[in-house]
Order: sequence, then structure tokens, then C-alpha cells
Amino acid sequence: MRRRRVPSARGSCSPRRSGCAAGCSKLRCRRTRRVWPRPGRLDLLPGDKVMQVANNYEREVFNGDLGMITGMDLDEGELTVRFDGREVTYGFGELDELVLAYATTLHKAQGSEYPAVVIPLTTQHYAMLARNLLYTGVTRGKKLVVLIGQRRALAIAVRNSNTRRRWSKLGEWLTPAGTSFTAAAAVRH
Repeated sequence: MRRRRVPSARGSCSPRRSGCAAGCSKLRCRRTRRVWPRPGRLDLLPGDKVMQVANNYEREVFNGDLGMITGMDLDEGELTVRFDGREVTYGFGELDELVLAYATTLHKAQGSEYPAVVIPLTTQHYAMLARNLLYTGVTRGKKLVVLIGQRRALAIAVRNSNTRRRWSKLGEWLTPAGTSFTAAAAVRH
């Protein structure tokens, strides 16, 4: 086995959020060596990497934004997070908008890059083992990508190029009334 230094800023990308040993919720707790959060217990601490999980237009912080907890005022019941050099304050009652970001799903990682990425692959993720998701995960790492898990799961993901067809009305909404989507597409090209 070859050893080398892993970049300090890294992310874990899991196909699933919860429900198995390699889900993001469990990876976050293992990464921080914390026990599962209990109701009424604050499990966010200064220095933690966090992710905003809902759009908040008043604060100008959006779903998927990553930040670092820079302060906590127990007397005021507030937590401060730095997002791209900008400080944002949350009341303790608003912390459901934040989750620890040491591990995230592949879907949330889309559009982001990390120096190093660790991707767990297990057959427990069977429904999520698809080539396009594996590609998404692998392309998130700038310097290092580590796949851990079962070889069989990797083989299934590589062979599975079947993606479910998405049913939407987007084509219908984009075409003028009375024309078909294919006719409208042919006219545009």
C-alpha cells in the first residue's frame, strides 16, 4: 500500500443521506467522533464545517452553501458562521438550517469541488449505484479521490448506465401553444 499525505480540506460523498453505515449522517458523526445528537443538545461547535440546507433570502445564504462556525454566544443564544468571508448570525432556534458538512450526499456535492474526496460504495446503496452518480462523485475531487467499500458495488455502478427517465412538462412549457416539442426543437436548430 502506498502512503501519502491527504490534503487537510476533504469531503466524504455518500450516495445516501441515512439508513446505512455509510450514509452521510453516520459519516458526519464518525468524522467528528461525536455521538448521535439528542433532542435539546447542541451538537454544533466553533470550528465546525457546516452546510446551509435551506434557502434563506434574508441572510443571503442558500441551500448547499458551505461555511465555518466562528463563534457561539451562549448568553445571547446565537451562533456565527462565516460563508465566503461574510459573517452570518443564527439564533439557536434556527439551527435546523445547518448540518455538519464533513460528509454530504453526491447530489449536494454537485457543483462543488474538494481537494480530496472519499466515496463509500456498498451494495446497501444498490438503487444509487449508477455510473452517472459515480462520475459525479469522482469529479468532485481536485487532487485525490478514494473509493472505499465493496468491489462488487463498484462493478455494479460502472456497468449501470441506466438512468431513470424524468417525466416533466418542461418541453411543453417552453414551446409556443399549438406546436409540438419536436417541431419547436427542429425550428430552433
